Parts: sequence; C-alpha cells; structure tokens
Amino acid sequence: MELWDLKDPRDPSYSFVTVDPPRFGVCSNTDPLARRAIWNKASPSLADRVQVISQWLERCFREHPTCGVVQTTYPARLLDLGSDPVLPSVKLVRLDQIEEALSPIHYVALSHCWGLSTRPPYKTTRANYSDHTRHIPIAALSRTFQDAIRVTRALGIRFIWIDSLCIIQDDADDWAAEAVKMASVYQGSYFTIAATSSPDGDGGLFLDPPAPATLIYVEPDNGLLDVKGNSLHRCFIRHPVASPSVIWDAPLSQRAWVLQEQILSARLIHFTEHQMYYQCNSGLESEDGIVDTADLSSVRGRAFRHHGKQDLRTPVRAVGTWWSWVADYSSRSLSFHSDRMAAIAGILRYYQDATRQVPILGLWEGTLWYDLGWTVEHDGSHDIAHCRIPAK
Repeated sequence: MELWDLKDPRDPSYSFVTVDPPRFGVCSNTDPLARRAIWNKASPSLADRVQVISQWLERCFREHPTCGVVQTTYPARLLDLGSDPVLPSVKLVRLDQIEEALSPIHYVALSHCWGLSTRPPYKTTRANYSDHTRHIPIAALSRTFQDAIRVTRALGIRFIWIDSLCIIQDDADDWAAEAVKMASVYQGSYFTIAATSSPDGDGGLFLDPPAPATLIYVEPDNGLLDVKGNSLHRCFIRHPVASPSVIWDAPLSQRAWVLQEQILSARLIHFTEHQMYYQCNSGLESEDGIVDTADLSSVRGRAFRHHGKQDLRTPVRAVGTWWSWVADYSSRSLSFHSDRMAAIAGILRYYQDATRQVPILGLWEGTLWYDLGWTVEHDGSHDIAHCRIPAK
C-alpha cells in the first residue's frame, strides 16, 4: 500500500511509504474538501486529451525556464503531415526542402517499441525511399504511428520524427550518420510522444482510462495515520495503475535505445495503460491531476531527468548522474547486441559536451579513479566484438 500525503494545494507534492501488498494509493485529506485539490478524471476522448496536452505545454513554456527547446542539429528528414488534418497520407521531406518561412521548425518526436522482429514497424528502405518522399498512406502504418499522427495534427504541428520512417533502415551510412544525432533529435523536439505501455506498433496510444479515485471515511480509532503521525479522517483511494511506477515498469522503459529519448527530451508525454503523464525538467504530472515534483530526487527520477549543461558541470552531481544513467541503461534490453554502444552514444555525447570530459571506453578521464570502481551485479553477455559504433 502507498500512503500519499497531500501537503499544500498551491504547491502539490506527495510523500509516501510502501507497505505490504495490496498496493493502493491513499491521499490524506483532513481539511474541508472544498479547500483541497481533487483528482481529475482521465478521459479517453482525443479532444479532451489534446486539450490537456495543450494546457501542459502552455504552462510549461510559460512557467518553466529550464524547459525551453534546445535546438542544435536537425535530423536529416521529417514526416510532413500537411496542412489538411484529414489528409489520408503523409510524406518524407528533407530539411532543406522545408520553406524558410517555417523556421524554426517545430516537430514532435515519437518514442516507441519496435516489437517482435517478426512484425517490424513500417519503415523506409532504399527501395521505397523515392515513393515515401511522395506518399505514405496512413492506413498502412501501425496503430501507434497513426495515433501519433492524429495527436500531432490535432495540436496544429505539421512535422513528426519517427525513427523507422525518417532513417533509411538498410543504408549503413545513413544509419550511422543519423544515429549520432539522436540526442539533438529529442532535445530539439517541441515535445516527445512516448507510447509507454505499448509493447509494439499494434498497441497504439489510447488505452483504457483508470477508475476514478474513491472517497472513504476512516474511523478515528482504526490506527491509520499520515506521515506526520496525525489521524486520518478522510482519504482518497487510488488504484496502483495511477502511480508513476507504471512508467518505469512499462514495456518502453525496458528498451536500451529509449533511455536517451527519456533523458534528453525536455518535454515528454507518456501514454500509459490508463492515463497520460507529462514529464519535464520541473517534475511529473498525471492526467488525473497528481503533481510529483519529488520524483526527480529519487534514483530513478534522476536517471530520467533532463539535466541542464550547467547542472552537469558540477563535478559531484555530474558523476552521480552519469552512473545512474549507466546503471539504468545496463538493465535494459536490445534487439541487436551490436547496437549496445550506438544506443548510448547520444547520452555520451551530451555528457561529454556538458562536462568537457574525455571518454575512455565508457569511463571518463577526469574521474577515472572513481569510475574504475564499477562492479557487475549479475551474469550476462558482455561480448562487444560486433558492436556498431555511430559515425562521429
């Protein structure tokens, strides 16, 4: 069970203790209900969810100075969704083909699971590249791709970046050139759509809404206390699927490639099994209204946080951040072991640029004495003979 203590509705943050299962979130509420923040109800409607996303983005750009778009290098290609929201197709465009009037170019990036190798996502190859520059039927794309296009269009954004479509998958030179830009792709996106709970392209973004929070009354002598030892008289019971842990335990968060997407995106919208979450440099907020600023102080929260370069120039904080990234990355899976170095290259380049450190086989020259103290917690494959390394 998780006990959540709502402290101040003007600055909502939550503390909790974990007890034995079953796990239900409990939000203490001893003041009159009219003066307290109440959970919203997540809606399955696209229009409602687009409105929530718009409000999140507007507030973030207005109130969060550390969450601005960091535009460095654009990807070579984007998907052009057109100006007509019901157009049945999209097309692949090179950046030099986009009119200068659209600069700076706002685009959304998609973070998703490719799924089983027997059902790979729709992708661009050398054989169909020419066709894709003219026409890609939306109906031929996976449910996740279609949903991402719908959301992007509904928000009035014309371009989206999807890895399997914007990188020529059977062109080794193109793959190497674009893989090294991953950090810039996600840093420079207006925001990132994360198909967090979908194990493959068939899952889509829009899943089931959670059950609403339930108000219960607690007898004063039942021994239920808040974290300060005060008796609880009025509580909200929240199903555990509404906990932020659904993000970290979801299929997308098990992929090694995705860690850099989660770390480097200044704004990330998680579509989980039952609701959306908005993650930015200032914290994590759920569709039903929970704001968790404390999450970024946790080990997992630090791993997911987009650290500003000024932040990483603090030596003690920088080395702790790097090893939290490495520990998280090492626990994730790869479809192709040869991608192990490429999938972390974006994070490595970002860290190197921020700290001015020199990398030495995954360690750093300035903290080598500390870095050499690493250990292996479990057995596994450590063969690096066939790792693909992206171009410089």
